Amino acid sequence: MMLKGESLNQYVADLVQRNFDANTFNYMGVDPESDWTESVITTGSRNFYGYSSTAVDAAVADSRTTVDSGARVRDLKAAQRTLIDDLLFFPLNRGAFYFVAKPTVKDVATFDDGGLLTDRVWIKARG
Repeated sequence: MMLKGESLNQYVADLVQRNFDANTFNYMGVDPESDWTESVITTGSRNFYGYSSTAVDAAVADSRTTVDSGARVRDLKAAQRTLIDDLLFFPLNRGAFYFVAKPTVKDVATFDDGGLLTDRVWIKARG
């Protein structure tokens, strides 16, 4: 295997053009929609691997149409089982991601993929 260090711009270009044998990727979100699901469905905007599975496509489609959270979890677990069997992803590690703030920091919130909603955060004045 040849490892190639490159700039972020070149990495993204190689990823989009599928100019790689393997790459590393992080998913740090809370909700798999849409970053993760778009990486695994056949027509996904982040499917840089050329991966295609009717079982995964159907499970993700079902998860997107249900309002029952239990059914959604079952659908996404079914997709994960297929992906594990197909070995599309090889998980190297799993870690927690969290925000820590002093009590004067208020309205810390995240959106679905775990990103910080910075426009809501404020600091309570002292005194």
